[in-house]
Amino acid sequence: MKRPPRRLLKPLCIAAGFLFLIGVWYLVSLILQSQGNYGVPYPHDTFVLSLRMLFSKDPNGEWSAKGTWQGIGWTLLRLLIGYGVSLVAGLLFGLLAGLFPRVKDFLRPSMGLLKTIPTVAVVLMLVSIVLASGQHRNLNWIPIVLVFIISFPLIFQATAAGIENETADVLDALKLEAGVRHPKSVLFVLLPDSWPFIRLGMAQSLGLSLKVTIMSEALMTSSAVHLGIGNLIRLSQSSSDGGLREIPAYSLIALAMMILIDLPLLTIKALEKKEEKQK
Repeated sequence: MKRPPRRLLKPLCIAAGFLFLIGVWYLVSLILQSQGNYGVPYPHDTFVLSLRMLFSKDPNGEWSAKGTWQGIGWTLLRLLIGYGVSLVAGLLFGLLAGLFPRVKDFLRPSMGLLKTIPTVAVVLMLVSIVLASGQHRNLNWIPIVLVFIISFPLIFQATAAGIENETADVLDALKLEAGVRHPKSVLFVLLPDSWPFIRLGMAQSLGLSLKVTIMSEALMTSSAVHLGIGNLIRLSQSSSDGGLREIPAYSLIALAMMILIDLPLLTIKALEKKEEKQK
């Protein structure tokens, strides 16, 4: 039997892994539903329901999927604000830590705290503070704070590591020119050379940030909160009619969001690999 070309092995393995997951999902659904437990619907049912949530209309022809898209919008808005602040702060402080070792030592306890503190505990604490103050609208800021707590240390660490791992030859050349810490050296040499580290930190933190955003939304219940995907999942849990079917469908929508968010970074990585092969 003729083996497939080497370039096809990777996509074939990925496809096989995807089919394996779908098969496991079908098996779990079959076992549970045979026992009268309909908490995990079949994959095809979940896919169809998620499409209805995104594109369905009511009998009057009105677009009934508006609530789902509003939830997606609020979740993305919270994610983008929190991640944007994290990215700027992470690059700035990571750059300072890479150039000045004492700055890194000073920030080490803070980074350790942000990386180890339980996010659920932070959410519950912030919710309690906001509810006690009576300013329920401030609940909308909690997912943004959580995104910062998750993303900032990862981007900080990646940026600092990129600066610290610059080659000795480049550093010696910079010392002979303007100096290692000169703005031109930083902007045109150190930061571009640190891009692989920064890109990895961005990719790792972005997916985690979306998960944390949805998780924190699910823990917030107030009429003053703009509903995101997490809130919709929580409301589905308390629904008496088909709520358990909606939770996997919303989760599938969240998975699609995560793939679309990661797509630009994955595309950049693929283009960089292609350029390296051409060289």
